[in-house]
Amino acid sequence: MSPGRLRSQNRSNPLPLVILIVLMTMVSIAPGSKTGPSPSSPSSGDVNIWLNGDAVGPRPGWNDTSPGPTITVVSGETVNLLLNATDFLSHNWYIDVNNNSQPDTNETSSPDFSPNTKPLPFTFTPIIGQNIPLAGNWTYKCRYHPYSMYGTIRVIQPDFFLSVAPSSLATTVRTMGTSTITVHPLFSFTGTVNFSITASSGLQATISPPSIGGASGTATLTIVALNSGNYTATVTGTSGPISHSLNVTIEAGDFTTTADRPIVPAQINTQATSAITVGAVNHFDGAVTLAGNSTSCSVSPTELMGLGVSTLSCTFASSGQFVVNVTATNGSLVHSVIVTFDVAVPDYIVVFSPTSATTLASVTGNTSTVHSALQASRWVQVEPRHSRAEAAQAFMLRPLPGLVELHLVLRAYPTAFRTSP
Repeated sequence: MSPGRLRSQNRSNPLPLVILIVLMTMVSIAPGSKTGPSPSSPSSGDVNIWLNGDAVGPRPGWNDTSPGPTITVVSGETVNLLLNATDFLSHNWYIDVNNNSQPDTNETSSPDFSPNTKPLPFTFTPIIGQNIPLAGNWTYKCRYHPYSMYGTIRVIQPDFFLSVAPSSLATTVRTMGTSTITVHPLFSFTGTVNFSITASSGLQATISPPSIGGASGTATLTIVALNSGNYTATVTGTSGPISHSLNVTIEAGDFTTTADRPIVPAQINTQATSAITVGAVNHFDGAVTLAGNSTSCSVSPTELMGLGVSTLSCTFASSGQFVVNVTATNGSLVHSVIVTFDVAVPDYIVVFSPTSATTLASVTGNTSTVHSALQASRWVQVEPRHSRAEAAQAFMLRPLPGLVELHLVLRAYPTAFRTSP
């Protein structure tokens, strides 16, 4: 077969050429390749891209488009390009970082390729801060045909995000509350995240552990509010130039205890009461247990939910001032209120000495001596004479035969009626 006949046969049967062009178009981006990861599916492995270069055909550009396909890669991933010339010209592929339409020394650039060469494999690794200044979109070009053969390469910074559960805490004053902070990697992130906390005034906040390595993990945020109120704790995670923050809100509740009568007048062997009120502060709704410190007293009811009133009841067998401390407790939160019972001293005391006497009928004699002891701000009258402080009076009796009882009349007068004896 002559060479001329072979060329004639090729012209008359273009099917193999058509099949070749279709196959090259189908593998322009290989089935196993990717143009970029999604946040929900972090990338892993290499990025494999087939690019056909053509500057003079009916559809000039890369892979028959201008601009060419967008290539998305994570910083630090390996990119494998297979570069193929589909026209009769020489080409080159490079990333024009400074946008001057020519490859510079510090820019990623491939060797030249042409139809005379096989598809050229070219491998590079874009790293932010080294051969790529920043994360974002950059332009790739052909050094010989930069205005028709160009496209976008998007370089993504490996990243992470934070989540918290729960994001709001309802607690009580001086009671510990916790939330869980979780680090989630994005785009093949493998760095170490260091935590810091900024808390509202009056809120103590710590996090443990203070850092998480190996891309993912959890830490525990612990808070304690010193006073009732609403607070915010801001947790910041930092890895190199990457920083993310989230907020945790805290509602710290408290309760109060008050007595309607902090000083209660009372009598010996007579019950006296004081109402103890528990009040809620900043939506407090916990159970409060109440107890007194005196065996002469009782509290009822002994437990209140959130707020309410309990009664302190006391009975004392002697006079004086008795201080009762009522303690209200909710977990580690304790409040107390003091109630003083002022049990009055009797106005006077009467003592008979002797308490009985024996005498003969119709014989006059001293049957008893009466002592009246005044112990209050009152005067006591002992008939038939007045007496102040302490006095003795002999009663002259002429009894009949048998048992005789002696009855005394004692009258107490207010201070305003004092008279000398």
